[in-house]
Amino acid sequence: MQQKRLFFFLSHLDDFEISCLGYLFNHVCEYDQIDLVVASTWSAKEAVCASNLQYLKKECGLDIKYTNLGFPQRSLMTNLDCAKDKFYKLIPWQDNFDIITHSQDDCHTDHVATSLI
Repeated sequence: MQQKRLFFFLSHLDDFEISCLGYLFNHVCEYDQIDLVVASTWSAKEAVCASNLQYLKKECGLDIKYTNLGFPQRSLMTNLDCAKDKFYKLIPWQDNFDIITHSQDDCHTDHVATSLI
C-alpha cells in the first residue's frame, strides 16, 4: 500500500491535543509523515506543545513535524488569504496526502476560517 502524508491544519495549539490524537493513534500506520500546522500563535502554550510532541516521539515513536504560521489568535478570518497562501506553500501537491482540519459548522471564528482554507 502506498504511504501518504498527513497534515493536521488547526487554528490553535490545543486543538491538536483536544481533537486529533484519537484519529492519529487509530490511523498512524497509514502515513509515512505527519505534519502539525497551526495557524495562530499562543506563547503561553508553546512550551507545553513542544513537550507533548517530544512525549509522542519518545513514548509512541511518532515524529511529528510542527509548523506555526504565526498569526495572532482571533485574527484568522481577517488574515484568511494570507494564511491560505502560507499553508498552501507547505503542501506537496504532487504527493498523496490527507488534511484534517476544523468543521465549517464550528462556532469558533478561527476554526471556521481554518476550515475555509
